[in-house]
Amino acid sequence: MWWGMHYGGEGWLWMGFLMAIVWLPLIAGGFWLVQLLARNSGVGGGSQDRLDAPDARELARRAYARGEMDRDRFLQVMQDLDADSSRRTNV
Repeated sequence: MWWGMHYGGEGWLWMGFLMAIVWLPLIAGGFWLVQLLARNSGVGGGSQDRLDAPDARELARRAYARGEMDRDRFLQVMQDLDADSSRRTNV
């Protein structure tokens, strides 16, 4: 147990096992943290999140389906969105 005593091969195996228990979760947690920060900052995978996000028409449809707006308001929103998209294509 002292510096002069040697444990043999099983001591190195035990030490390697304990090192793996300590370092593997730290490394995995570091990768997870980097991915989380990259996703939230818009770097890397953030552009894919924007592509999967519903557009304004879909959000209006969902709000109408949930009863958050009446038919007249829904039709007005869709009309406004159509007018806005035609203005953008003409510019």
